[in-house]
Amino acid sequence: MRGCVGSNPTLSAIVEMLEFEARSFALYGFAGARLGPRPPFLRTGLIVISLLYGVHGLFVVPELVARLTYRPSGMPSNLGVDAVFLAMALPYIIGTVMAWPDLSERSRPVAD
Repeated sequence: MRGCVGSNPTLSAIVEMLEFEARSFALYGFAGARLGPRPPFLRTGLIVISLLYGVHGLFVVPELVARLTYRPSGMPSNLGVDAVFLAMALPYIIGTVMAWPDLSERSRPVAD
């Protein structure tokens, strides 16, 4: 991954951190769907991921209202980015709610 960001160590660290975040979120998503090993704190992780994506995605509401009423929104956001975050939050929220009974601590052993 370092080759695509050149020799800037700060940019390289940011890219690596974002990659780690995406892989971690994917691990928890697949584990919640029972498609991978169960990581520690699965329910808590799924709730936190849903909240992070969901809260950011909810900024789409004031942005839409501002655009529909032709007023400045006052929100430092972008409608497209907020819509993407909302779209990323929905599978986590729906999946967590649907799988909640099976996500008890005793249902599966924790991965080593």
